[in-house]
Amino acid sequence: MLDEINVKAQKSMKIDICTDDIDSAFNAVTKHSDHFVEWKNRIVQYFPKDESEFMKEVLIRIAHKHKITKRKLHDLASQRKKSNNYIELMDGLERDGYVTEQSDNYVFVSPFLKAFWKRTNPFYDGK
Repeated sequence: MLDEINVKAQKSMKIDICTDDIDSAFNAVTKHSDHFVEWKNRIVQYFPKDESEFMKEVLIRIAHKHKITKRKLHDLASQRKKSNNYIELMDGLERDGYVTEQSDNYVFVSPFLKAFWKRTNPFYDGK
């Protein structure tokens, strides 16, 4: 992100950096980084389809709603017949750096990964 801001500032010969410059750099990083694609592909490659679909659904919800409560997570796991192992799946996402637990909610660890996830899954109809 700093490189992005630096390049733009040098091109425009601008000394002062404003919020728009930071926002623009953030968007460029999340839009043009292959690193985040690997995070998405990893889930599909390392987990069976039913588990990876559940995990992707949880991450999409968190990206759009900013968090998922433990209650909502349990309800979603029950709907997807994952009641027996959803805690282990969330522990895996937490160990791998996707999410963290805060005040009985799960949230993305990285604002970059969250923005990437939301951008690559722009529509969410869940409640």
